[in-house]
Amino acid sequence: MKYIKYLVLALIVSFVASSCSQDKPEFNWEDADYSKAFVQVYYMSLVTNSSANNIKYITINGTEYSYDHQSMITPYNFSPAYVVGSSYSTEPGKCTIKLETENADSVRTVVYEGTTEVDLKAGVISQVIVWENNEYDENGQLVKAGAAPHVHEFGVPPLYNEVDSTGNARFASARLYNYMFDAKGKPTEARLFFDVRRKSNGEIYATYPDDGIGLAFGESTDYFTTILWEDQILSTNGYIYVRQDIRAVWPVGSELYPEGKEEILLKNDYWSSYMGRSYHYFYHGAYNKDVFNKKLTRFTAK
Repeated sequence: MKYIKYLVLALIVSFVASSCSQDKPEFNWEDADYSKAFVQVYYMSLVTNSSANNIKYITINGTEYSYDHQSMITPYNFSPAYVVGSSYSTEPGKCTIKLETENADSVRTVVYEGTTEVDLKAGVISQVIVWENNEYDENGQLVKAGAAPHVHEFGVPPLYNEVDSTGNARFASARLYNYMFDAKGKPTEARLFFDVRRKSNGEIYATYPDDGIGLAFGESTDYFTTILWEDQILSTNGYIYVRQDIRAVWPVGSELYPEGKEEILLKNDYWSSYMGRSYHYFYHGAYNKDVFNKKLTRFTAK
């Protein structure tokens, strides 16, 4: 038995020694081809958030991506979403996209099929937003899928070099997107504003966009700075709460409010933001609670 024990020990030592002498492990790494365009697909159609409405097949310029925990899109989410800043690559220019669901009998249903309005640029990440612009018959059956989604450039999130006495950058950044509906099939006529409040007294210190006009449906702001106030204590996880309102203004003559109206949709809303990170805020859903209520969803950009 002693011989067996020593033989096992010798094999272990030999294995460890050979492992230590090997080169460093290689990772599956491939440099991005900046002659390609890069695409993220966002699913903002006004449907219930259920498995039946999950997009399981994404086809981009003829290349199909099937459900593998990376390509599936649940309602009000996007793909690929498993790594911050990830995207699909395709040829620059016009981009044809098809989205399909699949029922329990493995029957596919085309939810969206169309071409982008904007040419995709080489070396640029584009956000392709598929929204509720389909046509239905009186029984609620799809007659014609929408012709074109909206396209935003992902852009370059800010890089903050300023730090406080603790060596921490007390800044984060955000973009706001307006994908709210006044009712099913009716994109909102309201303009959205993002009011950022002070930590100490709750006063609004900045409003985005700052043009006084606000965001129309399908529009987004540029990246703007949200301050993580010095009088807030960092959590053990390294984040601080950012406090903001989402405010809507319907113009005079709008169908929902002919005399015009202003309303705060979210008051003193709190989100935990990590210092130096960037976020995308999508305001979506139906104002009249048709299908589901309005909601703010956030995705990490950087």
